Amino acid sequence: MWVVGYVPTDTGAAPFVARGHDGAWEIPILPIGRGELDDVDALSGHDVWAVGRTGRVHRRGLILAWNGATWSSVPTPPRSIAILKISRRSPTDAYALDIKPNPDCVDFRLSHWDGVAWTRLSVQRQCEDGPSFGDLAAIRGGPVIMPGHLLRHEERFTSPVWACFRTGCPTPPELPADPTPAGGAWLAAAGTARSDIWALGAADIDSSPSGNTIVAEHWNGTSWTTLQTPPYVTRHDVAAVTEVSSTSAWAVGARFTSSGWRTLIVHVTAAGIEDLGGPNPSLVADELDDIVHVPGTLSEMWAVGSTDTGQLLLHHD
Repeated sequence: MWVVGYVPTDTGAAPFVARGHDGAWEIPILPIGRGELDDVDALSGHDVWAVGRTGRVHRRGLILAWNGATWSSVPTPPRSIAILKISRRSPTDAYALDIKPNPDCVDFRLSHWDGVAWTRLSVQRQCEDGPSFGDLAAIRGGPVIMPGHLLRHEERFTSPVWACFRTGCPTPPELPADPTPAGGAWLAAAGTARSDIWALGAADIDSSPSGNTIVAEHWNGTSWTTLQTPPYVTRHDVAAVTEVSSTSAWAVGARFTSSGWRTLIVHVTAAGIEDLGGPNPSLVADELDDIVHVPGTLSEMWAVGSTDTGQLLLHHD
């Protein structure tokens, strides 16, 4: 298992990587001293990519590769200042979501790596209004999905966005209309095949301006099945989802309470969405950012996040 992030320094931040192996944690030496890592994807124990950003004033995208013994730098999509997400299907089939600033705007850019070079596939521009994306899922043998939302600045309103590329794109999922949503967003996606895709999001509720409902949808190759929680009176936002099977997915994120942000863990099955709460070691802010299911196991998972005093790592067996 790999965990990535950063540690504060006197001059900014330094990228951080930890490897869980044989019951212990190892912290390998990285070929760069300043920056942050935001996402990691592994094809095997000796083929891992971690992505993020480097620099403090003049930032640029960062990709590091692990070959089983050492970390090295990999070329990044041209002119990126940060790589937000990485999703790899093979050594010659990888996708990156990065950002590049423009005057008063930000470009969210999707690029493809063929083992030699990057090719730009899509540019989505966000100015005062515009799309924003927080996840990337390259489905094996199927599409590449970017869930997100569309900002409507003057209306203080968001609407869901579902960007899909390559072959096998499903019909875009829709947020349910009962309770009547005032807006919402798709927040995370995962899947193992073009006929087995999960989408997690949140729908704002007219009757509860500060609250929302969590929505989970599953695509079986023909249609979407929709599940949702009862309305919450405060924000409950999903950050990541991992699939255990076509009938089971787990998602993590954060919920807002009277004492601040707290961790959110939900289990999605055909019976509905079960809110499991989550551990909260700090008194100020706790949140979970990512979760992964260990292949070949029934229920072993790892989740990572942060507290106001440091990093948060959870294990479920």
